[in-house]
Amino acid sequence: MQRSLCPTANRRNFGHLNIYVASQNVRYRVIDGCGVVLDLRTQRYSVLDEQATAIWGILTDESDSTPRIHEWARDYETPVDEIVRTIDLFCADCLKTGWLRRRDCAESEQLGRKISRLPDWCRRLPGGLLAFSALTLTALSLRFRGFSKTYGRQTEVCGTLGQCAIPPLEPLVRSFLAAENIAFFIIRRAPNDCLARSLALFRYLRWRGIPATHIIGIRRVPFAAHAWVEVLGEGVFVPAPRGFSPLAILSSTLQ
Repeated sequence: MQRSLCPTANRRNFGHLNIYVASQNVRYRVIDGCGVVLDLRTQRYSVLDEQATAIWGILTDESDSTPRIHEWARDYETPVDEIVRTIDLFCADCLKTGWLRRRDCAESEQLGRKISRLPDWCRRLPGGLLAFSALTLTALSLRFRGFSKTYGRQTEVCGTLGQCAIPPLEPLVRSFLAAENIAFFIIRRAPNDCLARSLALFRYLRWRGIPATHIIGIRRVPFAAHAWVEVLGEGVFVPAPRGFSPLAILSSTLQ
């Protein structure tokens, strides 16, 4: 924001600005004072500067943004109208790129979401066959639907989650690893692609009735990103994603 010698005393209300939320294909979190945007459609991360992070907060905070805008006008000695124009330009860019959407539209879409459930007969399949199915379906979905739609459908998978005790994970993990060795010839990226692998593992565990959580974490400096699966707060293959700790959680199926 450019400085001006003509601060304004106008106390107009700007509650109309904060009517937006992050789009369905976007995950957002403030890390080290800067906003980080993950666009699931492109699998790209973008880091906002402090000014853009503050404006994002104005647009997505449900509280009245009027006091903050007038505070900026005093701090930067800038007319309120100029600040609002800056916010409007940033908002237009975010709407154009698909990072933001109107809050009312988001709420109506949320009501229409459906939970994907596994048919009863599928749950009786052997563990190795079910794991192979999860790996294959994930690979095909990534190839033909893209990551955004695959992520949306996979993370809504609901198995037989209930109040019963969680079965031992070791046999399930062995079945998944064995299926992964076979599926390597079909899904060449899966063992080395944390997104594909974690989504398939998440789906498989959910099918088996395990309350698994899919997580995408990020570190801003130096940049690192990783996706993994946890059960009751513990990583499935290792206690923590080695080499990627500590990471701030950018997206989680618990959220």
